[in-house]
Amino acid sequence: MSVPPDTAASEVKQEGVAIPEQLADRIGFLVAKSHAVCHAMANEALSPLDLHIKEYAVLNVLHGMGAMSQQALGETLGVDRTTMVAVMDALERKRLVERSRNPVDRRAYALAITDDGVDVLRRARRLLTAAERKLLAPLSSAEADQLRDLLRRLILGR
Repeated sequence: MSVPPDTAASEVKQEGVAIPEQLADRIGFLVAKSHAVCHAMANEALSPLDLHIKEYAVLNVLHGMGAMSQQALGETLGVDRTTMVAVMDALERKRLVERSRNPVDRRAYALAITDDGVDVLRRARRLLTAAERKLLAPLSSAEADQLRDLLRRLILGR
């Protein structure tokens, strides 16, 4: 038996995002919904650079950690092999990352960010900082810091 739309479960709505009342206290649902909102916000903010959030993550890791194998990069980011290949192909086409044979293991590629990649990363960081500021506007600075800390603790289990 279907429920008529006017008697459907109530939801909390804000700017097009709905939270079913029955799930409003479930941490897993809230974290997943937060991820979806953050992911969409990041991709929208990065769109002027023709960049997606996974590409941004790759550029950040390569810039901060230096050249590494595609396998190590995928493990660092928690990205599966097939997705990693697609992301790297896109970044290589855009000339933001270069692949070369790993001198230690000729079967593997060494991935490195290019000068163009560093330039795009700097611009992307500014765009994401502004987007995060807007996202976190309902929170005080201390609350935003606390949210980051709490999420890190949940992820790391301590």
